[in-house]
Amino acid sequence: AQGLPAVGDELAAMIEKSMPAHILAQARIWAFNRTDNTIELCERHFFMKTKRRAMEKLFGAMIALADLTSDESSRRSSEKFISGLFGENSAPEYLASQRIGVMTPVQFEGQPHYVYWQRFFRDGNCIGGLIALFPGNFIENTGESLRNLAKSFANSGNNDLTVCFAASPLVDYSFSPITGHNSHSQALMADALLSAREVLYQSKNVPMRELHKNRDWWHYIDSLSLETHYLVIISGRISQQNARETSLLLPATVVFSLLWSAFFFLRLRHNRFSLSFAFKMLFFMTGMLPVFGFVTLGLNLIDQSHEGALQKTVSQTRANLQQIDERSEESTAQTGLTIKEFLAFPMIHRQLVSEGYANHKKGFALLKSQLQQRGFFLRYLLLIKPGETPEYHVSTPSLIPFARYHLEYYTISAASLNKLLTTHQPNCQPISLSPSQKTLAASMGGVDNPSAKDVFLSSLERINLLQAGRENRHVFFTTILENEGKIGCYLVLGMDLENTVQEVIKDELGHLNSNGISQYFCFSRDYSSGLQVFPKNLRFLKSTSGKSFRQFLESAASSVFWLTTRQTDEIFVYEPLNKARHYYGGAIISLAGFNAEKDIKVVLLAIMTAILSGTIYLLASAVSSLMIQPVGNLNRVFAEVAAGNYGLDFKYPFNNELGQLAAATAKMIKGLKERTLLGKFVSTTFNAGVKLSHQHASGQDIAGAVLFTDIRSFTTISESHNPAVIGDLLNEHLREMVDIINQNAGQVEQFIGDAIVAFFPGDGAVAGINALSAATQMMHRHHELQNSRREQAKVTYDIGIGLDYGSVMAGILNSGSRSEFTIIGVPRSRAEFCESTSKTGLFTKIIVTSELIVKSGKAKENFIHHQEDLFELKTLEMQE
Repeated sequence: AQGLPAVGDELAAMIEKSMPAHILAQARIWAFNRTDNTIELCERHFFMKTKRRAMEKLFGAMIALADLTSDESSRRSSEKFISGLFGENSAPEYLASQRIGVMTPVQFEGQPHYVYWQRFFRDGNCIGGLIALFPGNFIENTGESLRNLAKSFANSGNNDLTVCFAASPLVDYSFSPITGHNSHSQALMADALLSAREVLYQSKNVPMRELHKNRDWWHYIDSLSLETHYLVIISGRISQQNARETSLLLPATVVFSLLWSAFFFLRLRHNRFSLSFAFKMLFFMTGMLPVFGFVTLGLNLIDQSHEGALQKTVSQTRANLQQIDERSEESTAQTGLTIKEFLAFPMIHRQLVSEGYANHKKGFALLKSQLQQRGFFLRYLLLIKPGETPEYHVSTPSLIPFARYHLEYYTISAASLNKLLTTHQPNCQPISLSPSQKTLAASMGGVDNPSAKDVFLSSLERINLLQAGRENRHVFFTTILENEGKIGCYLVLGMDLENTVQEVIKDELGHLNSNGISQYFCFSRDYSSGLQVFPKNLRFLKSTSGKSFRQFLESAASSVFWLTTRQTDEIFVYEPLNKARHYYGGAIISLAGFNAEKDIKVVLLAIMTAILSGTIYLLASAVSSLMIQPVGNLNRVFAEVAAGNYGLDFKYPFNNELGQLAAATAKMIKGLKERTLLGKFVSTTFNAGVKLSHQHASGQDIAGAVLFTDIRSFTTISESHNPAVIGDLLNEHLREMVDIINQNAGQVEQFIGDAIVAFFPGDGAVAGINALSAATQMMHRHHELQNSRREQAKVTYDIGIGLDYGSVMAGILNSGSRSEFTIIGVPRSRAEFCESTSKTGLFTKIIVTSELIVKSGKAKENFIHHQEDLFELKTLEMQE
């Protein structure tokens, strides 16, 4: 606001041009003109005209409190008026003097508001100003403010970067970002947000102020401020050139595959594609697949190890630079402790409190020498002794103006403190002030002003900076020395910590540069005395690498955050050294050793790949020689068997898989010889009479019990699960059920999908008892299977069982090339019907006919009537 032409139309135009409309709509602004201490409200465009007199008086009260020369009565009146308008907790003096040009929370008209006030000057005189009030809920609505900011950025026309604001994952895990995309950038923003979310939630502590690469995006993430939990995420697309950077592994694999395909095609075309060669190549190529995976994994691990080592080195380098910063800060505290130690030396103490300028000068020289041996530098000493003229001692004549300047203030402060300390000691001499000191004391409110003594007390027994004058590189240490139980003198030591810090920096850099792969430097921020570099290795800084390093540090020197950049053969690190203040640090990390180590790992990986490839090829050749000839012999045996000749035999000398195949083939040929005839039949119930029956294909009547069982809703189960699961289920079910049927003198006559037809031959009670026993055991076993499957989270199912007794016809169904031995008759149909009605069973799901109950001789109390002539078994534990 400096140099503003006038308060009026120009101010209104400036606010309207620069302030966003949504903020202007929420603001209440009063503008004022000031002439000869008269304040008048401006009645211009969109300025408020209400509460005229109150606001004019408020602006006058603000100016009165901001002006340090106003009288006490005026200040109290102004404080009272501001407190009445903005509430008792508004801290009027702090609001007027320290919060000018800053949003400050207040209470206005009983509601929370934020006040902003400013005054404008011309030729050193206040010509007016403004007061603006904003609703508290508007200022404190961080989300809305960030949304408007994001919209403003989206409409700025910058299509290269996208900006969004998101709550920290520690506060809001839902990731609800605040964006301001326009219609052209909507799809781009959606993709950027998806990538940013993956970065932000990949770990609990995402490093701030670093670039994060994810998919096609770079993301820069930083916190907004300590007052809000929002993060700002700036995203930019990776350039097409970088996006095309891919590993050489994929193109190499494609070329390799094309060459092998062409080779195979040519071999096949010229009928030179032998089984031995095909098997060898297949074995080799199959074995090379994990080798390719091994190479890919190895290269990734090498890259990760390389990057991890670099990051670890960068972190260690930063830690070393931060150690310099810590040591420089510690030197300040160490200065005060060392001064106390030397002031306790009897010789130094005696010389400083004794009479005579010469003794004081000797004490100063001795103290200076002792401190310098420890790496601390005393520039001048102010000695204020009651009853004597204050004096100063300097290490160089150039420091005399500073010593005289500070002696004036410290003498006034010591006089004020001495007056307080000797109130009850009338015999103690006061500290006399010169006429110039008395004038200066009057401008400070007099020696009796309580704040006068604070100049001396602010650095009492500790290092502190005196905020007087423009010289800010001298720090002070004050103390009071006693002599024979009385106050001997008031001592002020002007220290120069710059040289101390330099010594610390030199020592640390010397230690760090003596070993390690990083080269450390520190630069002075004070260019007025020429560029200071530690260590003074200007030859390196004049090299090509050194010039790049220096250029990087100079461009980063204004940053309060650490920065890094990677060159081809080096990494540059910048550390601001915020505690050392006048210096910043940097380091160069050579990548030669890291790159050499990476190259060695790549070479070792290539050697291991070559060894594995050769081993796989040798194994492929050996296995091919070992297997192809026996496979040819086996092929001839199978050809003879296919022709119906079972006289050949396949032998193999080794007891491996082919040896087992040879043994299995021999058993198969023998079995085929024995089952040539019976192999056409499913049932073996009538093996003894099959040959006779087969000759004339006639049927015969046999009495016995028929059992029919089926899985419920098998079609639905099959449709909702994959074939492997269904196959496992069906095999387990059939195996267990068939074993029980066989154990109870029954025979499986037919499998109809998931259904089983079993026959228990016999004329009498034995067949019925066997059938009932098999049914109850089958249901028992079924329940056990389902319990086991539930524990293993497998598919479960239900079954039903139907039983009937009677005479069936057993015979051969012959279609010429295929014969099947089966049973037909009413008992079979009734058993199947019983099984279908078991769906409505209430007890065991075992449904039997009255004929089977009668034939088995079981008591009817074991059964309950189901429907018509059918009965259901009550329990699986039957009573005799």
